[in-house]
Amino acid sequence: MIRHLLVAAMMALSPLTAQAQQNGGEELMVARCAQGGCRCALVDITQDDLAFLLGPDIPARAMRMTLVSVGGKTYFSPRSADEVHRAAGGTGRCEVKLFEPMTPLDGMWRSSVRVSSMSGCLPQVAEMVPPIIDDMGATVPVTWNGRFDPTKLDGGGVTRVVEWTETAPGRFKGHINIPNTGMLKVDIGLTSTLLTPERATATMHLRIGAGAGANAAALSALGMANCRTTAVYDFTRVGK
Repeated sequence: MIRHLLVAAMMALSPLTAQAQQNGGEELMVARCAQGGCRCALVDITQDDLAFLLGPDIPARAMRMTLVSVGGKTYFSPRSADEVHRAAGGTGRCEVKLFEPMTPLDGMWRSSVRVSSMSGCLPQVAEMVPPIIDDMGATVPVTWNGRFDPTKLDGGGVTRVVEWTETAPGRFKGHINIPNTGMLKVDIGLTSTLLTPERATATMHLRIGAGAGANAAALSALGMANCRTTAVYDFTRVGK
C-alpha cells in the first residue's frame, strides 16, 4: 500500500513533460493502471531518488523501465508505457497527462546526508568541509502554507543566502553568490525537489578552482585547482 501511494504521489512530480525535460535530469515513465487502460506521467527523478522512495531493491536498469501501479501492486516492467497501457485494456498510446503539483504536509521534517563525495581538495579543506555538511542536518517544524519552499527546510541557516529559482512546481535551483578572489573561484550550486507530500531531496555542489589571476599550475600542486564536493540530503516528515 505504501508503494502504491508513493507511485500516486510520483505521478504529480511532473505537471508538464516539457518542464521535466528542461530540468536536465533523468526521466522515468510511470503508469497507473486500472480496467480499461493506464494514466501515464513522465517523472524527472534519479535512480538514487527511486531507491530513497521505494527501497534499495529496485532493478539496476529501473530508469529504462516503466513503473506500473495496478490493483494495489507496484512493479517495474520492461515493457513500454504504451504496451503496458494496451495490456491493461487500453487502446492506442498511453497519453501523458497533466497533473496538479503536490502540496507538502506541515509538521516536523528531518534532514540527513545520503551521499557525499569529495575530490581534488587540499587536506585541510577535506577536513573542514564534512563538518559543515553534517551541520546542515536538523529536525525543524515546517508550516508550508500550501506550497513547497526549500528555504523552510533549513530552519534559518544557509538557505537564507541562497538565490532560489523555481524551475517547475516543486523543483528549485539555488545559487550562492560568493565574491571570487583573484586566486580562487568558488561556485556553489543547489537543487531541491519535493518527491512526495512527506519527502524531499536536495543536492549541494561546491567547486573551488583557479581564479582568473591565479597560477593554475601552482594551485594544482597545492591541491586547490579543482576541489569538488557533493552532498545529497533527504528530508522526511517525521511527525506533526
